Amino acid sequence: MGDVLFTVFNRLSSANDAAQRPDIIGTGNALSVQFNRINNSTGLSTEWAPYTDLSVSADYTFSLERGLDDSFILLNGQSQTVSTAVFHRLHPDLTVGISASASLNDFSSNFQNSTKSFGAGPTATWRASEAITVSASVRYTIINSERDGQIQDTSDFSGVTGSLSARHQLTQFISHALSLSRGANGALGSNYQVSTDASYQLSWQITDFLPLNFNASIDQAEQSGGLAIFAAPPGSVYFPPDPANGIPGILVTPVDSFPGVVLTPGGLFGVPVPGQTILSYRVGVSTGYQITQKLGSSLGWSYIVRDSDFALGDFDSHLVTLTLNYSF
Repeated sequence: MGDVLFTVFNRLSSANDAAQRPDIIGTGNALSVQFNRINNSTGLSTEWAPYTDLSVSADYTFSLERGLDDSFILLNGQSQTVSTAVFHRLHPDLTVGISASASLNDFSSNFQNSTKSFGAGPTATWRASEAITVSASVRYTIINSERDGQIQDTSDFSGVTGSLSARHQLTQFISHALSLSRGANGALGSNYQVSTDASYQLSWQITDFLPLNFNASIDQAEQSGGLAIFAAPPGSVYFPPDPANGIPGILVTPVDSFPGVVLTPGGLFGVPVPGQTILSYRVGVSTGYQITQKLGSSLGWSYIVRDSDFALGDFDSHLVTLTLNYSF
């Protein structure tokens, strides 16, 4: 419409990798890995380029998230996000910009606190040479909770988040990249978690149709106070609370006993905690094959080790992923 490009979109996605969420605790119970979610996002995006080296964009997105079963019904809800950005190419090898966004998050079960989040800051992309590209962004982020849920977390977040990455094309067929990031987002049983991540990736294009990729990462997540949500490990016994006599719920597991336990709507348990720190280590390898001009495939394996200061938060897991994609 004139010089402005409007795009109306609807995106449907599904995810079931509990290991990618530091706030999902594995305890040997099948519920711990039944993190099967579906997300539908509908919105409008606009882009305006009044000059060759200047572009302005704005987006509105409404998202619905639901579980494919009742295990994590606590996270069912909706969100609205408005974002905008301005980018200017100062030099053929240097582009700078500034971006901002605001989000509202509501949960249908009224167990999690609804939140409002805001963030803004500068970005830059620099092509240092023919083979090296560096990107950086810095944001000041605020997450405020409404205290309308049952998770007993009254904390808010405000601080600096951002990322730094560098990509190096070693040869025509081999490239590698290093990235560092710090971000804040919502967490199961808490108002937010702050994640600091370092990762390395190596890619080798063996043939035109067969790549080989290696990746390794370490992530530290600091979760605000509230409830540590988990599925009871096998062999556990739960004693419901007796409010008349002032006796809290108690969960006795093969590891320890937990007084003050809350039974959640999805059949999980919540233990009051002041907060927890989770370290996750991940290594993986993947490959793919272009079956036809339009049909592609990939196969990947990852090994994840998680170390938490919560008694039931430690685990390790193997993840195998098979993907098929088709371009119309």
